[in-house]
Amino acid sequence: MFSIRIQVGDLKIGTDEKNAINHVLDSGRISEGEKVKEFEHKWAKFVETKYSVATSSGTGALLVGLNSSIASDDFNIKKDSNVITTPLTYASTVNTIKLINMNPIFVDIYPSNFVITPENIKKHLKSVDDLEKYSLLLPAHLMDYACDMNKIKKISKKYGLFLAKDSATSPWNYS
Repeated sequence: MFSIRIQVGDLKIGTDEKNAINHVLDSGRISEGEKVKEFEHKWAKFVETKYSVATSSGTGALLVGLNSSIASDDFNIKKDSNVITTPLTYASTVNTIKLINMNPIFVDIYPSNFVITPENIKKHLKSVDDLEKYSLLLPAHLMDYACDMNKIKKISKKYGLFLAKDSATSPWNYS
């Protein structure tokens, strides 16, 4: 019988992280306290934008981000179009796609780390009869494993797909 041990994530929470969490808990202000405002300011500066808004969950972030992108004329996202995503992710990824009235299209993953493969994205897009039915690519980093975003970005540009990503369980040090 063949068996293989698959490591699911490698999350490490040290003393600094625990102290920061306890500081927030002790403040009594989890969702709108000083640390949230500090985070929003630092994140906006880091991503070189004027504003940033923290949400209460990854689902909330996906809903805000995707709805904002759809409402914008800058991204050419067609309503009721197909969204390429991963079949192995937290339910909120697919639930959000359905909530914004789009259609999830699942592309296979690497069995070694469970993230969507650029090769399978390309393979799927090459097999599609009507690319006009597609407007969004939504990979999800999973359990501390990052998707190959460099390759996925190239695919999104080649096919004219808006690229969003579900980073709710992404590693700290991916590029």
